Amino acid sequence: MSKKASGFGLKDYEARNNTFVVENNAKEKSDEETILLDIIGEDAVPLAEAKRKQIQKKISKTKKIDLYKAYQKMHATFSFKRRVPLKEKAIFYELTATMLDAGIPLIQAVKVFTEQTTHKYFRKVSQAITYQIEKGQSLSQAMREYKHIFTEAEAGMIEAAEATGRLASVMLRQSEEIEASIELRAKIRSAMIYPVIVFAFVILTLYGMLRYVIPQMSALFESTGLELPALTSFLISASDFVVENGVLVVAGFVVLMIALWMFGVTPLGKYVYHSLILKLPVLGVFQKAINQSRFARSLSNLLGAGVSVVTAVEITSRAVTNEIYKRKINLIAKDVSQGIPIAESIQDSKYFSNLMVSMISVGERTAQIDELTKKTAEYYESKVGYMADNFAKLIQPFIILIVGSMVGVVVLSIMLPMTKLIGGIEAL
Repeated sequence: MSKKASGFGLKDYEARNNTFVVENNAKEKSDEETILLDIIGEDAVPLAEAKRKQIQKKISKTKKIDLYKAYQKMHATFSFKRRVPLKEKAIFYELTATMLDAGIPLIQAVKVFTEQTTHKYFRKVSQAITYQIEKGQSLSQAMREYKHIFTEAEAGMIEAAEATGRLASVMLRQSEEIEASIELRAKIRSAMIYPVIVFAFVILTLYGMLRYVIPQMSALFESTGLELPALTSFLISASDFVVENGVLVVAGFVVLMIALWMFGVTPLGKYVYHSLILKLPVLGVFQKAINQSRFARSLSNLLGAGVSVVTAVEITSRAVTNEIYKRKINLIAKDVSQGIPIAESIQDSKYFSNLMVSMISVGERTAQIDELTKKTAEYYESKVGYMADNFAKLIQPFIILIVGSMVGVVVLSIMLPMTKLIGGIEAL
């Protein structure tokens, strides 16, 4: 597992020839733990007490401390799990790009961001990145040590920009893309809330009818002594089971949901779920548009930053979240590495539209693939935004069908015996 350090407090140390010397006054001697505690921070995974004391003892043995060695030790000892909001990353890229355009050195730009950000955890990370750059690492190398914050696509674009001297423009582009991504994610999240609420409502309604409504009708039917239709008998049996084992039913449902969720986080579960989602009406079209927009956008950004085609496709496979698309894009990367054009690799795939194939084909022939994939990404992002805004209307017919079928079954199971009962009364 990659290990991270959170930052460094240098106020109690004096820089001399790339080392930091502890002052000899009594106050600073009492602060021997400062360097350790500043690097650990509030967000690190704590060591066992024995290991902690061992490190502190080693630090206190000498008054001359090489901070870089201490940093490397902390890297091998502590691990962070917290993530940074996308908005903070967008600000990081935009602010750094603006200062680079103004002629401010990269190291100074990152330091300014560190002072400006209000996110405590990201401030510690940016402090560590600043120190890594001071010690000779590139920005992309420093970013790769924080994979839970910076994606491989972002690090790849920065690396290519560093090689081509376009760091400011690429960072500004990344900021704009993250802002657009935030807006798109908000729309997608809002669109998915509606079916979840409806599904929960259907489950609660069905449970309420089986638990409270059907038992009352069952008592009425039993008092008449009529032979009940098969549908009614089945519904009454289901109701009796729910009434007698209500706690078991609720617990079983919760366990089932947890089991399905745990299965869903496994590689096989992701593949099964994602495959099923792509086959659903409306939702499948929605997901295909989302993944094609991410594919085109990532490819456009990476190629525009100067990343090679093969590397760009490989990184793009990690930018999409759908396992079906991830595997397909990995196959595309293998084809491209063997000299097969991207358009030829995807032309027979049902997961990529004819528009995508045509735009990439033209881009490959005219050496403008980054521009044409950008236009394709914009088209699909617009489509996703439209579908997200109108998602409730699009799935409403299916919701009506499901809820109507459920209500219809219940009503029919009640009306069939009622019809027999009324017919018997009229015969008398």
